[in-house]
Amino acid sequence: MYFLEPPKGVTNEGSLGCFFSFRDEGFHSYRYLRCLFICLFLLLRRAIKSGYFTVISNYSVPLRSLLHRCNSVGLDAKSVLESSKMAIIDVFGSRYSPLRIEIENVLYLDKVEPETIKPKIDRIYCGSLRDKLKSEKVVRMIYTLDGATLMLGEEQTPETTQSNDSNQKH
Repeated sequence: MYFLEPPKGVTNEGSLGCFFSFRDEGFHSYRYLRCLFICLFLLLRRAIKSGYFTVISNYSVPLRSLLHRCNSVGLDAKSVLESSKMAIIDVFGSRYSPLRIEIENVLYLDKVEPETIKPKIDRIYCGSLRDKLKSEKVVRMIYTLDGATLMLGEEQTPETTQSNDSNQKH
C-alpha cells in the first residue's frame, strides 16, 4: 500500500491518495480489502463531519451498493446528499443501469464513452457543483481506480480521474 501526502505547509489544497497493488504480498485476502475500503469510508465520514464537501466518482458498483457501504460505517449517505454536503457522480450507473435513482446530488452522465467522459465530468464540476467547490474544504474520492480502468481503459483513466484545478477554482 502506498500513501501520498500533501506537501508540508499545504493545508486545504493538498491531497491524500491511497494506492494499492494486488501484486503486493497479502493483498489477496478479501478481508484485507474489505478493511481497506472500510477505512476509506471512515475517512470520508470524518471529512464530512469536519465540514468538507465530498464528491465521490463511482466507477465500480451500483449506487445502492455504494450507499450501503457508506451506511456500514455510520454515514447516512442519503441524508448527507440531501443536505448538500456530498455529491456522487454515478459513472457506473450511467453506463450500466437503465434505471436512475432520483436522489438529490446524485449526478449522471448521458453516455459514458472513453473519448468524451473527461469533458462531461468537467461540465459537472463547472456546472452543478461549481458553487459547492468554491469552498476550500473539498474531498474527492474515486471509487475505484481499477473500476475506472476496466471501464475506460488504461490510457484514458489517468486523464479522466485527475482533478482539473482550473475547473475547481471557478
